[in-house]
Amino acid sequence: MHDNKPEWDTIPAVVKEDPFLSKATVDDLIALKMLRRHPMNETMQKSPEENLRLVKPFVEARGGCIDSFDQVVEAFRHEAKGAKIKQPSHIFLIVGESYSQPYFDPAFANLHIADEGKKLMADVHTASIHTALSAGIISRPSIVSLMLGIFDAGLELNEREAFWQGTVPTSLPLQLRSLGYETNYWYGGSLANGNFGHFAPACGFDHAYSAIDICDPKAPRSWVGVYDHIFLNKAAEMICQRTDDVPQFHFIYTTSNHGPYKMPLHDLGFDGDKIMKVGQDVLDEKIIPKVLGTFWYSDRAINKFIQEMKQAYPDSLFIVTGDHGFQCSELQHTSFMKREYTFRELHSPVLMFHHPELDKASLAENIIGGHMNILPTLFELIAPAGFTYYSLFHSLTEPISQCVTPYHWANLQAIGACHEDYYQPLTAQSGADVLQGAAPYDDICDAEKSLTAYLLQHPELLQPVDALLRR
Repeated sequence: MHDNKPEWDTIPAVVKEDPFLSKATVDDLIALKMLRRHPMNETMQKSPEENLRLVKPFVEARGGCIDSFDQVVEAFRHEAKGAKIKQPSHIFLIVGESYSQPYFDPAFANLHIADEGKKLMADVHTASIHTALSAGIISRPSIVSLMLGIFDAGLELNEREAFWQGTVPTSLPLQLRSLGYETNYWYGGSLANGNFGHFAPACGFDHAYSAIDICDPKAPRSWVGVYDHIFLNKAAEMICQRTDDVPQFHFIYTTSNHGPYKMPLHDLGFDGDKIMKVGQDVLDEKIIPKVLGTFWYSDRAINKFIQEMKQAYPDSLFIVTGDHGFQCSELQHTSFMKREYTFRELHSPVLMFHHPELDKASLAENIIGGHMNILPTLFELIAPAGFTYYSLFHSLTEPISQCVTPYHWANLQAIGACHEDYYQPLTAQSGADVLQGAAPYDDICDAEKSLTAYLLQHPELLQPVDALLRR
């Protein structure tokens, strides 16, 4: 009688955190449906030898070879050219749930739901990317990829016990610790969801904080976590309580901008009739004001936090992005749009860097980039000359001509999906503006997925954080 099983939100954390019991509490019917709908990942059906063969051209193109895993890692070795800004006392990587680029575009200006974020983007000390690609098409693969520096590729590395014991040299928090930073992960929900309570420390974070634990037990929650403004206020309070001089890195992931969009928006200050300059048909839709109002709320909460941290720590570096793109599909059929979303509008999150020593030209006038460019860009901005870091990709402080993930690709002319025979110009005005042609980067896409699968097939290659720090 699956209906009699407890809801996930009511299950004690001690149960959720147990590797066996956390799975046992999944509703049986749901578990069977998941099994039916999600067969073994195609990449994991390949042999380790076949995955290594697919990785070979990706590695060799970077001057490496694949005789051993250490040689594979060496292909992704970089030496920083020298800091471009004074090393910040605080670095904030803020990932907003579904914090999407289109609402920052002129075509959507009359919605006025990203006005606070647009102020940050317009700041003379903010450099931003026009078309960014997320590392995953849903939240957890994006977060895991940002942490590890390799693509999760839908393999749910955060759920794999091998990644609760060890990690890889490309790990972002691990490498920042080599620069003397104390690393902190702040999540607006429960760390038990996705086993991040195990995964984040093994990845290299000194501390991992759950909004469920640090906020008042009676704090209002959406379906995924504590309301953004409450969570971020508490995180700000705890950050400001520190009195030592140890430089800090904060990876902050918010949750409120997520379905089913049942937050009391009017009580939180959103009045769609006054804020959005749109037709009555938009305002009268049942779901549209809820979805757009939640984005408005999250945008304000994130940027209020940024302003508070700027005031407390004026030398801070802020990197702001979304975990993935997401749009309100109902908006397409209203008087506001009268068209389909473009591929870019559906899949591009915000990506911007803000610091007092940066300007609009600090990202080499790049118009494309992605989550996996964040790590090398960060080290090229702050690391001393000669500092060794590991990254699959290049820094946005140098011109780049392509960006490829296991799901999407973009170059200076077009954007598309891997293994599809169509794509769109970056300048497309509608989702109907489609060009025919084979995806040009399928080999890179396959190599990225196979690299992760190979690691999963050889968990002995993972090493504890302390061992990697001694290398």
